[in-house]
Amino acid sequence: MKLTKETLNGLIAEVLSERSYSMDDMYSPAKNLMSPQNTFDTLRRLTDPEQALTDEDFEYLKNNIEAFDTDIQKRLVSIQKSDDASPELKAKVQDVFDTLQSAVDAKAKSRQTITQPQIRSAAGEVGSFPDELNTIIPAALGTGDFLSKIKKTSEISNVYFKAASGDKAAIKEITSKDNRKFLAEVMLLEYFAEIASSFDAGAGAYLFEYFLAMIAGGRVTGKETGPGGGMGAVDFRTGDDQGGSAKYYSKSGGVGQAKTGFNRGEPVDYVIAIKKQGSEQVGAKTRGTSDPAKMVGADIYYLRVTRVDEDKFQVSALTQAGAVSKKYKTEIVKTAEIDLNKYIDSSSLLGTIFIAETRTKTFRDMIYKSIESDGNRIKQMVTQLVETFFVSLDQAGASAKEYAVSGDPDKGSNTMTALDMADNSFASLKSSLEKTDNVDDQQIAETKKPMMEALDKLIEVTIMEELKGDLNEEKK
Repeated sequence: MKLTKETLNGLIAEVLSERSYSMDDMYSPAKNLMSPQNTFDTLRRLTDPEQALTDEDFEYLKNNIEAFDTDIQKRLVSIQKSDDASPELKAKVQDVFDTLQSAVDAKAKSRQTITQPQIRSAAGEVGSFPDELNTIIPAALGTGDFLSKIKKTSEISNVYFKAASGDKAAIKEITSKDNRKFLAEVMLLEYFAEIASSFDAGAGAYLFEYFLAMIAGGRVTGKETGPGGGMGAVDFRTGDDQGGSAKYYSKSGGVGQAKTGFNRGEPVDYVIAIKKQGSEQVGAKTRGTSDPAKMVGADIYYLRVTRVDEDKFQVSALTQAGAVSKKYKTEIVKTAEIDLNKYIDSSSLLGTIFIAETRTKTFRDMIYKSIESDGNRIKQMVTQLVETFFVSLDQAGASAKEYAVSGDPDKGSNTMTALDMADNSFASLKSSLEKTDNVDDQQIAETKKPMMEALDKLIEVTIMEELKGDLNEEKK
């Protein structure tokens, strides 16, 4: 850029207009707020010079919204809630929150996963799940018991989360994975990602039962009554009829179960998910989120609860190896409900299932970022082909419905174009997977040609549709 007099004057004006903030702009100490000095020190260190808190620190957060984690958020919330922070400071804080909300809204509107699996929860009550899971689950998780499968799901998600963050060991592990196993793992995790991100909190809690029953090869039983006539403790059953209960919370407070829901002598395995909106919240049971749009994952706690007699319960956590401990704590419950909060701790923490790198990114973003290294070129290609196939089918389905109703020839043409694209991408996918062991960069380029040609066609159709829509609006 040529440094003209006008440009220089503009830069000088920008510097002169930049506001600096001091402790006088901060709020007074209060019990329900973070330390004002701590807040000030945290914010001023965001950019150089670290000694001063300026507009530049707030601009940094707006331009690097992924850096705006929940630790910083707590400090900005204290500024917002205070009665005496300066109006100028509060305005800057609000700008940052507005930017975050815009990013979260954009995420919510975008495609969350690669294949966007269809979830039909009603069928889960009779143990009917999508046929593809008969192949995906064993390929991704093996044939172990329910607990080992949940633990494995957590471990798999951690690899992709770490790889997306640049962890070299995780990237190397993904590189060494068989391409079909890689796809199986991604497709499995997509189910939890869709449940967590694409449904509201109320539906997500019910669908968590569906996900666990799916992993367990069992069925959802959430509408069954307990021995006392009310809601039963068992939400789902595994393939071998072990009773399980799913809890899906933003924090650990309030996790319990009515005594009347338990059958005496029948152990119930509790899988408790505490939803998180940042990796800094992992392991902290009192920190989480109720907003599905901001979820990055969930801490998974595992307990086994057995009712021995009227008021006596036995509660088992996990061993260091991640199995249900043979040791248990005895709980005498005189109230109507057994309180499980006290058992949600490091001894029952099974792991974390991650679905995004940050709260403004999708599962899809995490997967693509985890394989962006040169050593994963083939995985990049097969992932793009799989996504193109499913996006094309979605496009074909939507256009076919419009054509069936309207008879518009353009909609019929769009349907055929999308189907051609799906056909080409699947043919390329099949070819690339069959040549997994000896596909070089030149072959990757050759394989991509049909997909890219079809993609160009689809883009052209989409643009024409947009232009046509704009012209129709102008006529109105």
